[in-house]
Amino acid sequence: MMSCAALNKDVAARIYNVNKTGSIILMSALVPLIVGGVYFAAPLLAPADDAAAAQLSASVERARRLLVQYGANEERISGILSQLAAYDVDVNLEGDDAQEIFEEHREFIEQAEEVLKDRFSGRTAIARRELEERFKTAGGVADQPLTPSTKLGGNAGSMANAAREGIRVRDRLFQQNKGILAEALREIDQGLRDHTLEKAHGISAEANRLKGAIVVAMATAAERQADLDRSMADGHRRRLVRLAARIAEVDPQRDLVQDSGIHEKIETLRADVEVVRQNITDAADRLRVLDAAISGLTLQSKDAKNRADAARGEMDRLSEEGVDLLDPDGFETFRDAFEAASVRYRTALAEAHRLEHGHLAGARIDDSGDFVTGEYVPVDDDVEIRRERGIKDYRDERETLAFDLEGLERQASDLEAAVKGFELLAEEYARRAGDARSESQSLQSEAASTFAEFEQRVTDADASMDSAARKIASAVSAYRTAARAVGDVSRAAQDRLSLASPAQQDASPLKNLTKDKWRTGQINNELAQARVALAVMHTKRFLHASADYSLVVFAKEAFQLSEADPSVFAERRDEARESAMEEARSAASDFERSARELGTSWTVPAQAAAAHELLAILEDPAHRATAIANYANAIETRDDWPAVQSLVNRLAQLRN
Repeated sequence: MMSCAALNKDVAARIYNVNKTGSIILMSALVPLIVGGVYFAAPLLAPADDAAAAQLSASVERARRLLVQYGANEERISGILSQLAAYDVDVNLEGDDAQEIFEEHREFIEQAEEVLKDRFSGRTAIARRELEERFKTAGGVADQPLTPSTKLGGNAGSMANAAREGIRVRDRLFQQNKGILAEALREIDQGLRDHTLEKAHGISAEANRLKGAIVVAMATAAERQADLDRSMADGHRRRLVRLAARIAEVDPQRDLVQDSGIHEKIETLRADVEVVRQNITDAADRLRVLDAAISGLTLQSKDAKNRADAARGEMDRLSEEGVDLLDPDGFETFRDAFEAASVRYRTALAEAHRLEHGHLAGARIDDSGDFVTGEYVPVDDDVEIRRERGIKDYRDERETLAFDLEGLERQASDLEAAVKGFELLAEEYARRAGDARSESQSLQSEAASTFAEFEQRVTDADASMDSAARKIASAVSAYRTAARAVGDVSRAAQDRLSLASPAQQDASPLKNLTKDKWRTGQINNELAQARVALAVMHTKRFLHASADYSLVVFAKEAFQLSEADPSVFAERRDEARESAMEEARSAASDFERSARELGTSWTVPAQAAAAHELLAILEDPAHRATAIANYANAIETRDDWPAVQSLVNRLAQLRN
């Protein structure tokens, strides 16, 4: 499974390519297709002297004025807010936290402001002001200036207020601009339907050129909406990646109890406790046996010592009384009594000693009789030497056993505490596992809804881009019609001149119309620009669909989403790539034809280079060499011209 970091890196690279593709056109289109700007620079062909042509000319002029009124209303502040929202910034302009939001993201907004300010200053602003003045001179009334202020304000409060106002203006201008363009298109279409006369070919060409410009403006608005939807889809994509990362953290804890083996550990500890408790019981039983043995032996030892004391007392008495000299048998009597007492004394002492210290039963000193060096041998062959334990032995054992018993008690206590601790930990693991399962289900549910929102945004973006593409295709058709109309005018002029004498031909203004290739070339150039714009749209769709495909493959595995179908996005990707290549090839061909018709215009190679850059991305890197050659041809000795600096930079990038 692709990791979250890898997916982010992959998608980021693809989005960079989208931006790169857009910059190609911005830098190379030096004959810009901006709201009919080229159209205003070109004078009208002289209309035929009939009422129908004059009425069509009036329709064209009304549409032209509406197109100027459309202007280029930039959704500046709302665009910033949309980007903030796409980056999961909670933007609530109606709440009290608006100022805090703008203060927190001041750096982001200031960077956006820096990027956007050039739209309202310099040559672009001058060109817009000139258009505005021309419109006012023609009798138009501009409700909104074409070059609005770019200042968001110096503090978060004013920025929040400006943003609120910006959203209101955006919504109003959005509807206003849609109405303006729709009205302009209706005006042109109505004029073309009502006045499709052979004598109106000249003004018909201008009408179709203007129609192309109007439809391109409508396509730009649709593309802007597609980009906004795509921005929202990318926000959902980022959320999906974050959800996947969180699920990767949470899922291992779902089976925490089983995977940790804590219950087995508890059972092992409980078994250890039982073993220790049994050892304690055995030790206590042994202590009782030892105490009984010590007690019995102590009584026996005491009795033996008492007997020894009695025998010693008897011996002392006899010694004190001495021999009865009056008794002829007194010595023998004394001797026998003393020896008997001595035997009893020694026997009692020996017994007490044996009871105190133990002895070897059934043993004697070997025949050497040496108690120092001799060895103990059985008193008889069939007797086994055994050690009879004494009180001291039993007391030593008892002391050791008591010490061991104390250790066993501590061990049992420690083991039982460990069991209790592991039982509490098992409860904690069970709680965490339950929380993890609950959170995982919630995350899976959120992922499913986020994926559905992602798909919807992608669908919306594709629908808007389809609408833009259809409009561009309509603009291409209008430019073709305009080119045919110019060709018809040229052929009609040639037919009329063929009926005149050479002198009349030289004096006729129709002679210029027969050589009017530059106008056809200009229209074909506009057609090629429209095709490049269409190719860029399809390229953006291709790159986005490629990123979407990677995401859907990732989401299907990460979230087990059965509804995630990568094949749908693979099909979109492949279709968009084919469409982009087809339009880029056609654009390159149209630029070549335009170059032949316009002669030595240096701007056309730069425009053609953009088409070849697209083909280098989409089809074959070999087109990069053609793009480099075209940029070099366009620049030549103009590398110090401000107007071509973007081309100089682009050429350096391609060469490096």
